[in-house]
Amino acid sequence: MLKYYPTLLLCFALTSVKAQLEFPASFIQLLEEAQLTINQPIENQFKEKSVRDNDLCSYQYSMRKKKGDLEIRYNVQPSAAQDSNINAVPHITTMSLVSSLASNDDDSIISYHQVSKKDLETKYRANWGLVAFFKPKEEFSSKAHCKMLTLYAEDKAIVTIFYLFDEITEDLENQKYSIMFKPSRGGE
Repeated sequence: MLKYYPTLLLCFALTSVKAQLEFPASFIQLLEEAQLTINQPIENQFKEKSVRDNDLCSYQYSMRKKKGDLEIRYNVQPSAAQDSNINAVPHITTMSLVSSLASNDDDSIISYHQVSKKDLETKYRANWGLVAFFKPKEEFSSKAHCKMLTLYAEDKAIVTIFYLFDEITEDLENQKYSIMFKPSRGGE
């Protein structure tokens, strides 16, 4: 049995690598420009979803949970492609985006949470971050809720991740630290 152990280990390793969800080349290039890395979810849990054009907010990539209702959309804006004034005030860009995407219903509530300094430094390698919870407008998503995470890293990018769902599950928490800026050259 021990003589087959290396072969079994190799087969397991090859299947694990193949089980990664593959991002399109254009999205990978965008992540490189923004100096971002994504911890890819296992392919058998998520499936790529086509990007839907809408007037409220563009995004470059979308995936959904195969079992469950979680959809994740990525809007990546590398600093090189942005006006330097926008990069200087990511909180204004973020608030404007929430105002555009949140439902205008009388009973709608928007909740904001600043990302902790510790998480910004250790989990995201970002200078600024904000989480917003709201009910999205129907034109953006038919889901009941949106958790919007926006991260900003100076001279790198502003990235916004939309977690769209009907019911809160552990899947939402499992994706909390799925994205991180790459270390700056000469830095950690």
